[in-house]
Amino acid sequence: MDDRLAADLASLRIDRNERPSSGRALRWVLGLLALVVIALAVWGLVLPMFEAKLFKTEVSVTEVALVSPAQAQIQLTSAGYVVPQVQVDVSSKLVGRVEKGKLREGDHVKQGQVIFELDASEIV
Repeated sequence: MDDRLAADLASLRIDRNERPSSGRALRWVLGLLALVVIALAVWGLVLPMFEAKLFKTEVSVTEVALVSPAQAQIQLTSAGYVVPQVQVDVSSKLVGRVEKGKLREGDHVKQGQVIFELDASEIV
C-alpha cells in the first residue's frame, strides 16, 4: 500500500517550473478588447466619411437675400365690381340734393336714424 500511496501523493505534486495559464487568458481578453476599440473607431470615424463620399447629394445653388420690413410691402391691384351682400332702396318724401351723408360703408342702421340731410335752400 505504501507504493500506491506514494504514487497518489506524487500525482498531487505541484510543478513549480510550469508557467501559469492565466497570462494567456489575459492576453486574449486584451486582444479582443483592442479589436473592439478599433472596430468602434472605424465605425464612428471612417464610416461617416465613406458614406459622405459615396452618397453625395446634389445641392442646387440659390440666392439668399436680406429683406427689411420696409421692403416687404404687398400691393394688390385689382379691377372689378363691388356687389353688395344686401341691397336696400332708400327714398325720401321730398325731392332735393343731398347735402350731407351721415353713414359710412359697413355701418348698421336703426329704424328712424337720419341717413342723409337734404339741401334746404331748394325747398319752396
